[in-house]
Amino acid sequence: MEDSMDIDMSALRPQNYLFCCELKADKDYHFKVGNDENEHQLSLRMVSSGAGAKDELHIIKAEAMNY
Repeated sequence: MEDSMDIDMSALRPQNYLFCCELKADKDYHFKVGNDENEHQLSLRMVSSGAGAKDELHIIKAEAMNY
C-alpha cells in the first residue's frame, strides 16, 4: 500500500556538526541558532586544552539563555 502523503523526513532528523572555537578567560563564545520553530541542543563531547595551557584546573561555564 502506497502512502498518500510523501513527506521528506530527512529535514526533521537531528543534525550533527563538528566545530571548534578558542576559549579564553577574556573572550566569550555564544552558540547562535536561527529564529525558527526547531529545537536546538548544544552537546559538548570533548574539551581539549592546547599545548600552551597551564597544568591547572580549567572550568568551562555553559548557561541557557531565554530558556
